[in-house]
Amino acid sequence: MAETKKNQPNWPMLLPIGLLVVEIIVVVALLALGYEITQYLFFFLILLALFLLYQIGKQLIMNRRLKKMISEIAAAKELAGSGQYLEAVKEWKRLLLMLPRETYLEALDQLEDSYTRLEMPQAVSQVRTIHSESIEFFSATENIRKMSMQDRQKLQKRSNQIRDMIRALPEEQA
Repeated sequence: MAETKKNQPNWPMLLPIGLLVVEIIVVVALLALGYEITQYLFFFLILLALFLLYQIGKQLIMNRRLKKMISEIAAAKELAGSGQYLEAVKEWKRLLLMLPRETYLEALDQLEDSYTRLEMPQAVSQVRTIHSESIEFFSATENIRKMSMQDRQKLQKRSNQIRDMIRALPEEQA
């Protein structure tokens, strides 16, 4: 499954790059053909180019953060693999608050496994509760555009509750 994601193009990055290239080609063609670009059109094109550069930069930053998190996930897995479960638990807890939806549930499973190996049944139970709450939360966010403001506020409260539940997970054995 990870291989199929790598083969897919990054459309949020390619679209602004493509539009910027088309804009540059159009401007160069207009200038080469001798058309005079009005001041308003010139400012519009400059603003459009700045917007597209902003979008490209934003995507580059998001990609860099995602790669950093993937390496941090690998480091936490290595900690758990080497038997340093408490350090792995601390790392998982820190990462859970920042992970995208795709890797969040996988990280919860890793956290549950670490607590199981530490023989902390109360913490395993808490992680399972967080897992079920998170699945319900993610399914509720699928229709967020159709929600009323009150429903969005309830969803935000639910998100805060899940965050607080993650923060409340133990980091030391009793």
